[in-house]
Amino acid sequence: MDWNKTKNTFIITFLILNLFLGFQLYQKKERSQLDPITEASIEELLADDHITYGDLPTPPSKESYVGVTNYNFTNTKLDGLKDQKIMLLDATHLQGTFNKSIPISGSNATFRFNQFLKDYIYKGSSYIRWNVDKDLKQIICYQKIGDATIYNNEGGKLIIHLNDKNEMTGYEQTLLDVKDKIEVDKDILQPIKVLENLYLNKEIEPDSNITTVKLGYYNFSPVIANSDEAQMQILIPAWHIVVNKKDQYFMNAFEGDIVKGKTN
Repeated sequence: MDWNKTKNTFIITFLILNLFLGFQLYQKKERSQLDPITEASIEELLADDHITYGDLPTPPSKESYVGVTNYNFTNTKLDGLKDQKIMLLDATHLQGTFNKSIPISGSNATFRFNQFLKDYIYKGSSYIRWNVDKDLKQIICYQKIGDATIYNNEGGKLIIHLNDKNEMTGYEQTLLDVKDKIEVDKDILQPIKVLENLYLNKEIEPDSNITTVKLGYYNFSPVIANSDEAQMQILIPAWHIVVNKKDQYFMNAFEGDIVKGKTN
């Protein structure tokens, strides 16, 4: 072996590698210095395209994944719930039928509906109204953790049935049992970056109005079994964005990926 030739080859290789790594470090530094300019320019781009939005929320700077399992109603005392007949469809699905239909229209409807949840639904204050399906005559509610909605999760869902007078007649309920937080202290994507991601992906058209930007949770993983053989899901913080009061997006609040695209 010609050691001098081999040594020279190693030296040249390491020099090239050091130059490459140095260039990568320079690019990273340049991008970090340009970030404030990019954030400022997206606001200008939105304004130039006549895309409007209200005050953006101030989220926590860091958040965590959350582990949840399906709540088992089998040994739950439900006799304290008012004026209804209750049956278990299975261990995790509860069905209630009211003795008398309950009206929700009139003044203070939001307050009265929230009071209804507390009085008639097991852990009813854990749910928030999501939407009303007029065709199916249903009010859809999803569970929340604090003020953060668990979006589109069948395991934490309340479906309330309406009659032809829009009075509530009964419901089906599932509930998630919130377990431990997982991998704490991950940075949350700030709202202006959320809008930037949607805009650069051409998801927001000119002359649009962004009507909702709210942080909640979305299902991140397929169902897995924990040590107790309970079915566990991993929830990830996710932004819910509504454009023009109809187009809905859900975005991973850690990485910025759209976890569910446009829905109406």
